[in-house]
Amino acid sequence: MERRKDNKGRVLQKGESQRRDGLYVFQYQDVFGKRKSIYARDLSDLRKQEKQIGKDLEDHINTAGAEITLNEQFDMYMSLKIQIANSTRQNYIDLWNNNLRGNELGNKRLCDIRKSDILRFYNSLFERGLKYSTIKAFHCMISPCLELAVDDDVIRKNPSKGCLAEFSRDIDERVALTVQEQEALLDFVQQSRVYSNYYPMIVFMIGTAVRCGEAIGLTWRDVDFQNREISINHQLIYKKSAGKYGFYADSPKMDSGVRIIPMTHEVYRALADQREQQLSRGWRTTVEIEGYSDFVFSTKNGNPIMPGQSTMFY
Repeated sequence: MERRKDNKGRVLQKGESQRRDGLYVFQYQDVFGKRKSIYARDLSDLRKQEKQIGKDLEDHINTAGAEITLNEQFDMYMSLKIQIANSTRQNYIDLWNNNLRGNELGNKRLCDIRKSDILRFYNSLFERGLKYSTIKAFHCMISPCLELAVDDDVIRKNPSKGCLAEFSRDIDERVALTVQEQEALLDFVQQSRVYSNYYPMIVFMIGTAVRCGEAIGLTWRDVDFQNREISINHQLIYKKSAGKYGFYADSPKMDSGVRIIPMTHEVYRALADQREQQLSRGWRTTVEIEGYSDFVFSTKNGNPIMPGQSTMFY
């Protein structure tokens, strides 16, 4: 049987053909048995694609799955990530939506993403003045998303590998206050006419090393003066839900976050002073957030303190 040839007299292989307009076509079946076609203006370019397709089919790579975008892959990855605190999940989603959802990288198909694309995105964050920790946060979302695609045989390799190493850590690392610095801070706050009301809360946070959300979510039910113990079993987060911002209760960031902290003498005195201050001034909170009320630290109106903002007791 005579083999088909192109318009230059070259013999075409199985699955290859040439249209009247000169465009070359290769037809094949993917890993699911579906008929697919690829096109090229040049026969050598077509055969390069054929070679990659043959390798993908041999390794059972689902090239059709690689047609989805990075945004779609992220949504699937988050739907499968069940062992994560709600606050962390919301932070991831907000960070992604604000920076990648409408970005060129987020809308790229997985099969088209190259290492240079990810490096370009990270570099754009760096040029905006964002720190290494923020770039790392994005990497901690992008890398596992792409690794899942590798594990699902959608793409052959993870293009994000090694990208974070291109960016050095911040020179200014966070450094804990020394004992002398803590004493100077507390002395200043205690003597200040403006900040003295914050003294019990600052003593409490220094003496327990709790997170901000755990401190503002602490209720008097969690404080056991008799046994001098503090129960950390939840936190308050401030987030957007159903189109509006508000306070929500959440479990601690990690399972080990549920804990009992013994009171030092300083913490005991600070909490006792805070209790006395609330009772004498009639500041007892009446706000209830998902079953939690009677918060230890609050504004003068009885509302929880806003995390990460300059909200004061007064």
